[in-house]
Amino acid sequence: MEELKSGGIFFQNAVAPFSEIISKNYPTSQFHSYQKSIIDFIQEWLKGSDEFILHTSGSTGKPKAIKILREQMEASAFATDSALNLSEMNTALLCLNPEFIGGKMMLVRAMLFNWELVVVPPQANPFHFLQKENFYSKALDFLALTPYQMKVILQSPEREILQNYKSMILGGAPVDWALRQELQSIQVPTYATYGMTETVSHIALQSLNGVNQSDAFQILSGVEIRQDERNCLEIKAPVTLNKWITTNDIVEIFDNQHFRWLGRADNVVNSGGIKIQIEEVEKLIEQAFYKLNISNRFLVGGIPHPSLGEALVLIVEGEATFSQEKLFQFISHKLGNYKTPKKIFYTHQMIETATGKIHRQNNLEEVQNPFMI
Repeated sequence: MEELKSGGIFFQNAVAPFSEIISKNYPTSQFHSYQKSIIDFIQEWLKGSDEFILHTSGSTGKPKAIKILREQMEASAFATDSALNLSEMNTALLCLNPEFIGGKMMLVRAMLFNWELVVVPPQANPFHFLQKENFYSKALDFLALTPYQMKVILQSPEREILQNYKSMILGGAPVDWALRQELQSIQVPTYATYGMTETVSHIALQSLNGVNQSDAFQILSGVEIRQDERNCLEIKAPVTLNKWITTNDIVEIFDNQHFRWLGRADNVVNSGGIKIQIEEVEKLIEQAFYKLNISNRFLVGGIPHPSLGEALVLIVEGEATFSQEKLFQFISHKLGNYKTPKKIFYTHQMIETATGKIHRQNNLEEVQNPFMI
């Protein structure tokens, strides 16, 4: 495979130096759709475009188009560099969907910091593809994954590859309790990210392993935070063009640098007048699954109930391989009967968003509701 003298993209079927991408015409037939998307964005960036249209993932509502400015994306990259010293790294892996903010920002960082960026198709275990194709032999420095990708890798023979990296971030979904326990065996500094398309990727990092691990997120340089009347996080930073934006994330703020994420304001089930924060219940189920050696994906949510208004239920991906009684005993002991799911449903495969997140509402709508028959 051709060597690069400066930064660029390594595809399975081609090498594209940044210095050439701006002027070269790449035949569409030569590339897969995700590769063509990457080339188009890089050319747009290198030609000096100031505005880019990005789309939200749709995990908490309808996907929508958002206009992002070049200066916002640059501010995001340099804020992360300040926290993780990304400009000192030479190589990175792109295994996220390049159509969304996480993938786009990997491309921006690669161009700003002159990385060699190895690109593989977005999939559950990108290391398996990398090993199978064997098209890049150097060790890589930086890695961005979804929590689900990290889970799959940790359960695979390729998990040892993780130890070669200098730094890793996990984003796109919360890091669950069980995954956090698994990450304690990894020596590479690994961080959970807090952010969204509107904040141009993350505005805060949470150390997940090592001596600095924490339950709190620490904001990046230039970010200000506060709460609204709902206790939801509000953010002002260069990535928001120094305007306050309001999120639907309920948080606990410790000081002007640190906060803890508690859950989504719209993830509350009102069951018989009792308001239940979904994430609180899911955290307990994560712990119970870990103790019972259960690895199935799951979600918690509310479905209509004739007398309660909503009934809290649990949806599990795959087959029943555990004792429902033991699980419910664990939850009720910690949270009480009111916050214990009324029923468990099983699905062969969870409905996902375009970025691979579990789509809570769509999965709940697929449930055959026994309470309303």
